[in-house]
Amino acid sequence: MVLKKQSSFLLNIFFCFSWFLFYRHAFCYPDIHSLVQHIANESEKMARLIHNCSFKEDVHLEKLDHKWNPYSTTDIHFFIGPGGSPLNLEKYPLKERKLILSEARVAREAIETLFSLHQAVHRFNLKLVGEESSPDGQSYYIIDFVPRKNIPYRTRMEKVCNFLSGRLKVHKKDFSVCEARVNLTEPVDLFWFLARLEKLSFFYVSQSLPEGNFPGIIDFLYHLTLPFKSIKEHEMIKISEYHMLQQHLTTTSNNEKLKKDGL
Repeated sequence: MVLKKQSSFLLNIFFCFSWFLFYRHAFCYPDIHSLVQHIANESEKMARLIHNCSFKEDVHLEKLDHKWNPYSTTDIHFFIGPGGSPLNLEKYPLKERKLILSEARVAREAIETLFSLHQAVHRFNLKLVGEESSPDGQSYYIIDFVPRKNIPYRTRMEKVCNFLSGRLKVHKKDFSVCEARVNLTEPVDLFWFLARLEKLSFFYVSQSLPEGNFPGIIDFLYHLTLPFKSIKEHEMIKISEYHMLQQHLTTTSNNEKLKKDGL
C-alpha cells in the first residue's frame, strides 16, 4: 500500500512537471505569425520616425582583390536630412558628391528593406528558434528565416530577397529588430543576366535611443560579376547623431499629453 501511494505521488509530480513544461513553452514561445505581425508593426512605426530624422553617416568602403584582401579604402562622412537626401552637398568636390549620393542611396535602400518587413515576410519561412538574454537583463527572441520556393518578383530587390536566409534578434520588450544577419543562399542573375550576384553577407545592429531602436551599423560584403569584370567590396556604414523634426516631437508630446489627460 505504501509503495502504491509513493508511485501515485511520483506519478502526480511527473504529470505536474510535464504540464509546467508545456505551459512554460506555450507562453514563452508565442505563435510565430502573431510575433512577426508585432515586429512588422514596430518596423513600420520606426520607418516613419527615421523618415523624419536627420543623421550622420560614416562610411568605410574597401575594394577587395580576388583573395578578399583590401587593396583600396575610402572613408567619407556626411549628413542626411529628413526624407533621406544628403545635406550640404555643395561643400564637397564633384567626385565626392557622386559618392555621397550613391552611399546615401545604399543606406536608404538597406534601411527601407529592413523596415518594410510587412512587404517581404511572405517570401520567407520563419521559425522561432529560442530566446537570449544579455548581461544587462534584456531579453530577445531569435528568429531564423529561409526563402520560400518559386515566389514571384517584380524588382531586382525582390528577386534577391527570394535567395536570402538569416537570423533576426528581436527585443521582447517592444518587438524591435536589434540584430540581423543575412546571407545569399545561391548566386542570382541580375540585369537580364548581364550581372550575377555571387555572394552577399549583411549584418545590421541597432542602437537604443529614447524614441526606440534606430539603425546603428550596417555592414555588408558582396561579390558582383559583370562581363569582363568582377567587383568585390566590403562596406560599413555607421549611423549616429539622430535629430528629429521639431514638428514630429511636438506631435508626439501632444499625443502623450492627451493620453495622460485620459482623452
